[in-house]
Amino acid sequence: MSEFTTKQGPEGFSVEWLSLRENADHRARSIKLTQKLTDWSKQIPRLNVIELGAGTGSNLRYLCPLLGHKQHWTLFDNDLTLLQSIDSLLVDWAVKHSAQVERINDTLHISSQHFSAHVQWQHCDLASHLHGLPFNEAQLVTGAALLDLTSARWLEQLATNCIKHGCASLFTLNYNGTVDWQNSIAEDAQVTSLLNLHQIKEKGFGPALGPDAHAFYRQSLIGQQQVFTGDSDWVLGNEDLDLQQALINGWAPAAIEQGPDASLMIEQWKEFRGAAVSQRSSALRVGHTDVLGLPVG
Repeated sequence: MSEFTTKQGPEGFSVEWLSLRENADHRARSIKLTQKLTDWSKQIPRLNVIELGAGTGSNLRYLCPLLGHKQHWTLFDNDLTLLQSIDSLLVDWAVKHSAQVERINDTLHISSQHFSAHVQWQHCDLASHLHGLPFNEAQLVTGAALLDLTSARWLEQLATNCIKHGCASLFTLNYNGTVDWQNSIAEDAQVTSLLNLHQIKEKGFGPALGPDAHAFYRQSLIGQQQVFTGDSDWVLGNEDLDLQQALINGWAPAAIEQGPDASLMIEQWKEFRGAAVSQRSSALRVGHTDVLGLPVG
C-alpha cells in the first residue's frame, strides 16, 4: 500500500512518509498474531531477527519491546537515506522507553528492564540478493508493508528460505485491495479499482502481486509450517487527517497514471475527498492482512 504514495525518488519512500504512517501502522497490527509470535519467541534463548525492507525501523520499534531479552536484529533496505535515519530515530525511541543505548562500532546496544537488543543495519538490494541473506543464522524473518510490492517468484524464494532454515516469519500490513470511505461515493470504487491495477505493476521485484501477495505467501508456507493470518486494517479518523491527505495526494496521480482517460473524474474525486479532510468529516478503512509462519516442532 505504501506504493500508492509519492516516493522521494527512485531509491525509495521518504522518511517523512514513513514517520507519518507509523502510528497508524502500530495501531493496525494484528494483536492475535503478535501474541502468537511472542509466545513462540519465549522458547528461543537468543532471538536473531532479519528484517527485510526495514525503512526507518518502525517494525522493530513495535516488536522489540514485546520479544524480551537477547534479541539481535539486522535491518536490510535498499534505500541509504532511510538507513541513515535509523540511528537517531532508534536512540530517541529507546530514551522514551527508558532504555539505555550504547554504540559499539556499527551496532546499537539497547537494553531496558523488559527487553534488550543488538541492532545493526545494512544496505542491500533485496530484489536480487535475497538468496545471500543470512537465513541460516536467523530464527525470525520479518517485514512490514512489503509483500504487496513483490512478485510470485520473489515470494517463493522467501518462503523456501524460511522453510529450509526453520525460520519463523511475520509479514505485516500487506494491502489486500479494500478501501472503504465513510460517506462513500461512486467514484471511490472507481479510484480503488485503478489503484489496485496500479499495485500489480513492476515495483522493483518483478511483476507485483499487489493485493494477492499475502495469500500467495501463506499458500507457499502451508504444509511446511503452521500458518496464521490476521486483519491489520488502517482505521483512519480525525486523528489521522494528515495521513489521509497524504494518501489522497498519492492515490490521485497513481490512479491517473493507470487510467488517464479518467483523469477529470479523479481530479474531482481528489478535490471532494480533500475538502472532507479539511472539514474534519473524513474517515476510511484501508484493508491489510498480516501473515505469520511458525516452524513445526
